[in-house]
Amino acid sequence: MSTAAVAKATREKARRERLNECFEELARLCDPTGRGVKTDRVSVIADAIRVLTQLRVENNQLRQLNKFLEERVSNLERARAQNVYQQSLLQQRADSLLQQHAGAGMHTGVLAAGPGRIAEALGGLTGVELTARLEDDAGAGLAWLPAPNASEDSKLRPPAA
Repeated sequence: MSTAAVAKATREKARRERLNECFEELARLCDPTGRGVKTDRVSVIADAIRVLTQLRVENNQLRQLNKFLEERVSNLERARAQNVYQQSLLQQRADSLLQQHAGAGMHTGVLAAGPGRIAEALGGLTGVELTARLEDDAGAGLAWLPAPNASEDSKLRPPAA
């Protein structure tokens, strides 16, 4: 045999060995447990095709699940942002009401409290009893009049005789 023929045979043997190693590795990848490792190339390729098909299906399912979860996260983030916005509006409203309450004085607070609170503040007196009590105590009626202002006195009260 010539040296060219020997070199060709050596190269061919190395190629077949690499090919066999690749098929063995593919067989191990298709069945990682090692049970039922097939040695014939057709069954190894059939197993590889089955595994690839299964992985593609699983990949599509995971993509759909990921898309669904991303949409859900997006909706939840949107709802959270809306809740934060509404909460900030409510806080601003509460702050402005507190400022109005502090600036308006006691009259606004008592009237805003409602009739039950007013009656409670007056010691339970209502209607005729309250009128009689105010007539008996001459100074008590003055507590309910607005703050005196001499320039508007003629507009608010009739002249005294």
